[in-house]
Amino acid sequence: MAVNRIANIERFVGLYADTKPTGVPVGSRYYAYDAYVDYITYDGTNWEIFQELTTHIYVSKTLVQGTEPISVNLFSFTGPFRVHRLYGVCVEATDASDCDDAFFNLYDGTNVVDLSDDQAGSGITLSGITVGSVFGLNAAPTVDAFYQKSDQCRYLDATYAGSEIWQRGLIIAKAGVTNYIRFTYDSATDSGLDLDIDFHLVYEELCPEAIPSALVAV
Repeated sequence: MAVNRIANIERFVGLYADTKPTGVPVGSRYYAYDAYVDYITYDGTNWEIFQELTTHIYVSKTLVQGTEPISVNLFSFTGPFRVHRLYGVCVEATDASDCDDAFFNLYDGTNVVDLSDDQAGSGITLSGITVGSVFGLNAAPTVDAFYQKSDQCRYLDATYAGSEIWQRGLIIAKAGVTNYIRFTYDSATDSGLDLDIDFHLVYEELCPEAIPSALVAV
């Protein structure tokens, strides 16, 4: 195709599914705010993804019994970032008889900061969880964790599960050390717990050129 000069451009914002404008200046941008995706038009009519503003990583963990509370490191980071979604999906439930007081938290080697809990301050109960069940964080003011078993079909709207499952928040790393996103739960040493969970994190870098988050699954 011909090389087009980018001069004065226009910027648009809308839903991912909205019809993008045509006949606009070459190089104009369109931000799909519900999908966190930025588009650019190369000819004033057709649009291509310009930059994925969010990154999706996940890690698989097996939850077993032990000395309570049991904390499992999920993701490590050394710089700041904005979290968009954090949730777990049960992929195998060999023994789900005893798993309760479960919640996400941050750990910098000294300090623990809770990310999810329930209104009673004891975490959610995953005992009896089934394959395909989902749990994670939401935006409700009194209950900031949700859990739904796959024992029937369900639809969770934004008022229940939060916008994109998570009310977006900022996470700051303690400087000079490795920080962790963890999952903490209780299970008696003789329970025989054996759960396989895929933990997913969708996040956005804040200052990658100077202080990258260095976020990786562990």
